[in-house]
Amino acid sequence: MDGGMSYAQVQAAVPESDNIISDPPRVLDMDMARQQMDAIDRLPRPTLVTCRGGPRSSAVVYLYAGLHAGASADEVLARADADGAPFTGFDDLRAFVTEGLTVLSSES
Repeated sequence: MDGGMSYAQVQAAVPESDNIISDPPRVLDMDMARQQMDAIDRLPRPTLVTCRGGPRSSAVVYLYAGLHAGASADEVLARADADGAPFTGFDDLRAFVTEGLTVLSSES
């Protein structure tokens, strides 16, 4: 959606939602990643993950999918690159996905 969706638009579109504010200047760290992964686990399927710009939400989705597939960071990043995922052009988001796959996979 051009310009992303507001949380009010999300609430109007779906019966159940969660709002984890992750936009800059907030840093995507492992505490936030845990909140995001927990929210995706809790929400009914299909689950929409959205943000105004796209790169951060795409990083969260690839992290979640990679964790549940037991994939390595190299595998997830290669798939994201092949898919043209919006986060792949940002080194900090690539690092977030890599760190998340390492840290969070060891916690489960």
